[in-house]
Amino acid sequence: MRIFLIGFMGSGKSTIGRKLSEALDCPFVDLDEFIEKYAGKTISELFAISQTHFRYLEYNALQKVIELHPGAVIALGGGTPCYFNNMTRILGSGKSLYLRVSPEVLLDRLKEDATRPLLQDKTKDELLEYISRTLSGREGYYLRAHEVVDGDQDVEKLIDKIQSLC
Repeated sequence: MRIFLIGFMGSGKSTIGRKLSEALDCPFVDLDEFIEKYAGKTISELFAISQTHFRYLEYNALQKVIELHPGAVIALGGGTPCYFNNMTRILGSGKSLYLRVSPEVLLDRLKEDATRPLLQDKTKDELLEYISRTLSGREGYYLRAHEVVDGDQDVEKLIDKIQSLC
């Protein structure tokens, strides 16, 4: 079974994905890491070229990951479900889970993260406003997931909850 973890950056998709794949004894794929390896550039470098270029690479990488990994836990980038027909592909290719996390918790997790291109050069207030606005725009896609789980809870409880849903 293929499990897709969906949610905003900082929602815990990679952390939960790694632990869930261990618990399920299956491979873990981080789509952003797959893109970096495939493109030979970091996500920041790809965004510097253009966000459109990155989204095109992301679209192709998602298809490749689906083809290569019939049974895996796959952590998607925060914007992946929101472009092209990616969400429809995700829904038809496995079980999707939205790790729902409040903007305040996301702010706490992301405020010191200078590696994410969309967060650079923002004050704390600007960052909270960006998170709230962007999350609001993306949540319509995220809520199409097969399941919505509370991503604010303890990691082990979250793993148990996800396992019960899969």
